[in-house]
Amino acid sequence: MTATNHVLAGAIIVAFIDKPIIALPLALLSHFVLDMIPHFGWKGVKNGNFLYILAADMALANSVLISLFVLRPENWQWMMAGGVLASSPDLMWLYYWIYELRGIKKALDPFSRFAAAIQWSETTWGILLEIPWAIASLVLLFNLTVR
Repeated sequence: MTATNHVLAGAIIVAFIDKPIIALPLALLSHFVLDMIPHFGWKGVKNGNFLYILAADMALANSVLISLFVLRPENWQWMMAGGVLASSPDLMWLYYWIYELRGIKKALDPFSRFAAAIQWSETTWGILLEIPWAIASLVLLFNLTVR
């Protein structure tokens, strides 16, 4: 899933379950559940487009977090934390990407192998699933936060 959809899922979980001690671990777990669903992947994206797509995704994900900060719905701090937690497992790929930029192929550690293995359908056409998912998530998050 894109970082945007991970952030939205984490925020929704916290908005729905108002006990952070339960909601935050569930937000983190949601990352792996979402990665098992067919979704957008970088395979097939031309190298020149990778950074543009990544930057757009980061901008959208951060826009969700900034919106929570600006609008300050009930439990907004916990919702932001849930969004960050839900998207944070993908930060592990930064380590491998930095080595890849240097022309070094690093072997995946056991956790990274698990994370890669559960993403059985990661394709460029997966964006066709992610866009409606994001729209539905935004509507749901809005309905959960505006009372």
